[in-house]
Amino acid sequence: MAVIAFETDGSFDHRFRNPVNETLGLIQFTPELAQRLGTSQEDLGKASFEQHLHYIGQLLEGRAQSNRAAPLSLADICIALIAPDHIDGTETTPVFTKDNTPKSYTRYTPLDIDEDGRITRSEIDQKLRAYWIDLADRADLVPDFFDLYLNGEKLPFFFFFEFHNGQAYIDPEDFAQLGLAVTPPLARLFDLDYVALDQIGGLSLHFSGDATRAYFTAQPQLFGSSAKRGAGGAPPVMAEPIPSMLLRYDITSQLSGTGALAAQASGLFEYSNAHLQAQANARIQADSEGGVELDLFGIQGRYHRPKQNALWRFGEQAGFSGPGLNGAGFTGVSYVSDFGFTPNHSHFNTLSFEGATGLPGDVEFYIGEAKIGETISVDRGEFRLEDIPSIDGNGTVSIVLTDKFGRKTTQSIPYFNMPGIYRKGAYEFQYGLGLMSRGRGIYRGLYASSVQRYGLTDRITASGSVAFWPGGALLGGGAQHAWREKTMGNATAAASTSASGLGLQVKANLSPATRPETFNWGAQLTFQNHAWRQVGQGPEDAPNFQAAIRGFLALDLTEKDTLSTSLMVQKKWDTGLVTAFSTQ
Repeated sequence: MAVIAFETDGSFDHRFRNPVNETLGLIQFTPELAQRLGTSQEDLGKASFEQHLHYIGQLLEGRAQSNRAAPLSLADICIALIAPDHIDGTETTPVFTKDNTPKSYTRYTPLDIDEDGRITRSEIDQKLRAYWIDLADRADLVPDFFDLYLNGEKLPFFFFFEFHNGQAYIDPEDFAQLGLAVTPPLARLFDLDYVALDQIGGLSLHFSGDATRAYFTAQPQLFGSSAKRGAGGAPPVMAEPIPSMLLRYDITSQLSGTGALAAQASGLFEYSNAHLQAQANARIQADSEGGVELDLFGIQGRYHRPKQNALWRFGEQAGFSGPGLNGAGFTGVSYVSDFGFTPNHSHFNTLSFEGATGLPGDVEFYIGEAKIGETISVDRGEFRLEDIPSIDGNGTVSIVLTDKFGRKTTQSIPYFNMPGIYRKGAYEFQYGLGLMSRGRGIYRGLYASSVQRYGLTDRITASGSVAFWPGGALLGGGAQHAWREKTMGNATAAASTSASGLGLQVKANLSPATRPETFNWGAQLTFQNHAWRQVGQGPEDAPNFQAAIRGFLALDLTEKDTLSTSLMVQKKWDTGLVTAFSTQ
């Protein structure tokens, strides 16, 4: 590790290049060394971190097969990697000299401690020992170490790990070099065959230090900053997600003063693979008097077929929003387009992300094969990413974290975002069928709805919606317009029919196309007659008459302080004015 750190300037980056010396890789392979290994610098430039380690292993095997019986020193390892012809030299034998090997000497001049124009084995050993001691104090550069035990016996070999969904994987070729056969089925990770460590009988893994891995969580953010974005560039070639499963449960009991005993059990089950993501949770309560109650149950899932622009959802869902639709939740099934990719006019953010990594790395975001936004660098430890590129529609965003070793951790997270302006010809659809939800496990009749959106031009998007429920139906249409990429205008009209009669709703609003840094504003006009009915409402519900004009202004004084004021005029010109100051 000291040699790799020295050669890559502490980055441990297999893509590290030195344009002056025409070297590259973990040990800065020269063209001559690459040729000796049966490869070329062009192929090494395309090789992965693991493949570089295998080439290094070949060089070390040559040292191990020599007749030297002394333990390996840092100098032994370094010379085996950078000058294998000098493996058996003495401590004072020059490895590189200014006169005989000027190119190599220039490259390794820092190793010439006495500056006599000769680099000896002894100098290499002294320099690397001092460098390793200095490196050990830099926690941001030293990778974590792992020990493997097979049937209680420590294996004398260095292994390289990939982490995916918290599971450690290893290249089976490493076991083959120990004369061990691997019989479990192999997993496909990042274009390489790997085997999960827990599938090998008698094998255990011991960590020293924090394991190098990454995890992600997602928090919906309804109103966030917009970011400029664009499609382009294919994501790293990655395999389909490895199936994962999680079962979590909790059991509690309670004894009352009267001697009555009650118990509660809850559980969560999650499963995901390349096509399916599913989650189910339940809670059961029981008491000593024989009462048993299932007071909470829920299930959610998504099924996606690759290379198709749509996916199926089932279970509890947020209702669709469109002209006249208020997004009433339902439990059932829906068929929706995978995502709607829009220009830079939306003012709603998708998600914020939190994570942790054992080494500094880079985070990239992909939808399908399109990279969105810029690469974001993160330091070792926990991190939180804000102002992530905003994507309208619904689908799956892939987050790829690449650490300084070149190891990649991928997390896919579904998202749903409010509509913006679609590119010309872009089309999104949503179809849903199920029972309207009035709370978990509380339903009120069958519900069906659909929303369609189509980009007429790059600045105008048309939308339509239709919904049916017991006792009523709704039909709506509208359009959004981005004026000079600064102002977003939206106008919708919808009609409902029920036992109350024919209902009408008209809405219009103006807002910034992107959220300003310091000054924000908005205005809205709403009209609904007495017969207008929202999804799920019937004659027994109160009239929804409304005629109102709303407006607001907000001024961000500092990063934490905001001054805002809002004005509302409704019905018989009743006026309300509210001014507020908020801080964090």
